[in-house]
Amino acid sequence: MNGTATKQHPEMTDYAELRRPQYHFSTLDSRVNDPNGLVYYKGVYHLYYQCLPHTVREENPRTADYLRRYREAHPFEVLPGQHWGHATSPDLIHWQEQELALFPDDVGYMWSGTAVVDTDNSSGFFTDTEEGQGIVIAYSTNTQHIGIAYSTDGGKSFRKVSTSEPVIRNPGICSFRDPHIFRHAESGLWKMVVAGKGGKMWIYEAADLVHWTLCSVDGHINTECPNLFPMYVEDSGEKKWILSCVGRGYYVGRFDGKRFFPETDYIAMNEGPDAYAGITFSNMPDGRTVMISWLNAYDVMADGKWNGCFTVPVELRLVAIGDSYRLLQTPVRELALIRGENLLTVEQADYRGSEDPLAGICSNCFDLSAEIDLSRSGRFSLAVCSGEGEQTVLSYDRESGCISLDRHMANCGIPALVSCASAFSFFVSPDTVRDGILKLRLLVDVSNLELFVNDGYYYFVMRMQPFSTSRAMSLSYDKSLCLKKLRVDACRSIWFEQKASRDAVHISDDTPRTVGVGCVDRNVMVGTLRNSPVFCSSSDTAVAEAAIEGNLLRITGISEGEAEIRLSSDECFRILKVTVCKEGKADAEAVATAPGAVLSISGLNRIARAVREYSGRISVQKFGSGRACFITEEEILDLSLDIRVTLRGKGVAGILFRARNAANACCVDVDAQQGAVRLWQSVAGERIELGSVQHAIERNVPYAVRVVALGTSIRVLFNDMPILEAQVDTAEAGRLALNAAICDVAFDDLHYQSISG
Repeated sequence: MNGTATKQHPEMTDYAELRRPQYHFSTLDSRVNDPNGLVYYKGVYHLYYQCLPHTVREENPRTADYLRRYREAHPFEVLPGQHWGHATSPDLIHWQEQELALFPDDVGYMWSGTAVVDTDNSSGFFTDTEEGQGIVIAYSTNTQHIGIAYSTDGGKSFRKVSTSEPVIRNPGICSFRDPHIFRHAESGLWKMVVAGKGGKMWIYEAADLVHWTLCSVDGHINTECPNLFPMYVEDSGEKKWILSCVGRGYYVGRFDGKRFFPETDYIAMNEGPDAYAGITFSNMPDGRTVMISWLNAYDVMADGKWNGCFTVPVELRLVAIGDSYRLLQTPVRELALIRGENLLTVEQADYRGSEDPLAGICSNCFDLSAEIDLSRSGRFSLAVCSGEGEQTVLSYDRESGCISLDRHMANCGIPALVSCASAFSFFVSPDTVRDGILKLRLLVDVSNLELFVNDGYYYFVMRMQPFSTSRAMSLSYDKSLCLKKLRVDACRSIWFEQKASRDAVHISDDTPRTVGVGCVDRNVMVGTLRNSPVFCSSSDTAVAEAAIEGNLLRITGISEGEAEIRLSSDECFRILKVTVCKEGKADAEAVATAPGAVLSISGLNRIARAVREYSGRISVQKFGSGRACFITEEEILDLSLDIRVTLRGKGVAGILFRARNAANACCVDVDAQQGAVRLWQSVAGERIELGSVQHAIERNVPYAVRVVALGTSIRVLFNDMPILEAQVDTAEAGRLALNAAICDVAFDDLHYQSISG
């Protein structure tokens, strides 16, 4: 949207809210989820998506107008459900929100689907139109039926084949939704893939997009939002078919027009937690395969106004890797259209000691590219969106080959992310590190992060919620760091192209404050999107005084009563109500940040004395045996460790301690495959079994594990019951690490203490 946003109130500026991404598309004032129909038609890219436009405040003028029109068209008193929203773009980057495309009807709410261009009017929908062609969409409903609709005005509005009867009726199963349609060149017919989480995959065909015949049913592939499309292998021209499973993973195989035959195992498509429902564009003008995913936000209505956005468009390429295949994913080249000021360029530089190449660089809306020579570099950590008590950390451990990302201290005092997984790790195969160079491309946009590793071999999407003044970045490392290249470019806003951004006053908590007489409240963070100055004043200084210290608002209770604190920046302002009572608790040291410590490759922060803890979730993607994600730098000999372990499948979770390297460590395995808890030690690469107890391990059930290691004695408790005790021949201090084999594992509430000190 490159037009000028309309300010509705001095307290709130559209598209400049606290967490609003500036170059990822989000709607003005609604909740969004799956992208549905992505299609290019006559010079315009169309993005259709599921949305709940009635979830925002009714006093919003757009919402009130929508509800009025909906109630006129639907006289029954039912709260409207999922719709299809609509946005258009000339270049895949600058999006303009349009009117709603699909409304609920008698069959149900509008759920996921897809869009195509019927270029030869095989449907007959466009016989009486000047163009003789148009956009056709297939959609599902919450009642698990399939419908068809078409547009004769270039995709602005749609006519449904029926508003009371489905085009394809549910065959009597629980999950039957998310139709994906495409033209099959070999047969000249339209194909439709239908699926539903936990159900079978159905393939239909039709000559006219209306009368569909069942081709096959596959009970071996269960997914939501199936996306089946052909691709050519680079450098060979070999044609393969890709079945994307909700944009989280995929199979490479062949398609005979009736059935899809996988030729690879399931391959992960996104290592991060917050991308879902990825779908590719149809009718692309240049033959590229481009995907957009929902960047979800299940648990918080951001800024009370909008919820969820979409990833940047990502180009897919298929390459042969040995006897298998891999999709490489990279941002589309059009992203260069919003490239702003170059903040830093470094080429061929060696760093030692504490020298930081990113010192003084500040931005929360940027595109960073780095190439690191691993043969001359140690462990390193990249911290972004850093501020008062806040940071998001990306770390690489050369010894384990793992990349870790942590957002635990990136939530500006809002507890939404504390309940979610906060730290993530994935293994980077040495086969993808060409010539010893690790390549990273990091896109940060206010409240989300997209990471591309080794030319897109790995892709990671994560949201975060740093405060707007948290804009610093830093690069730390162990002993040395060799940069072949490091470049940081600011990204311009797609909402405010003519200037860096529009100003707005941001506060971390707008709930009324209560403070005691003679007490101080420092719990509210203040700032602006542009870091322009914020001034404050009290409506009654005899009741409460206010001052801004850095990015914290200091409220001092003077006498009993009520006052309003006005926070202003240029013409924008926010009002914070304050009640001063006779008695209250001083909170002079409080800062609105998450509890617990931040996890990074450089170690867990010290909480108190010798006790360390991490109260967020550490999500470890499956690595396989022989690998682990190191989570501390310090080496400990005698310790007490507590952690909760939740396996996402029939795999193995490993808790490593006294780990000096992959060949020397102690480990507790929680094994769902064998139904056992095991204790073992590895010495010079030789695995020594110390004990094993049979115990049924269920998926998605948390298990409490305690390890007490003192000298050559090791004791293991499982769900508070002593189950293993052993003596080892050698005892050496080492680091802590976590591993996941065969399935993903969630590790919660890590707490450990060095017994010796």
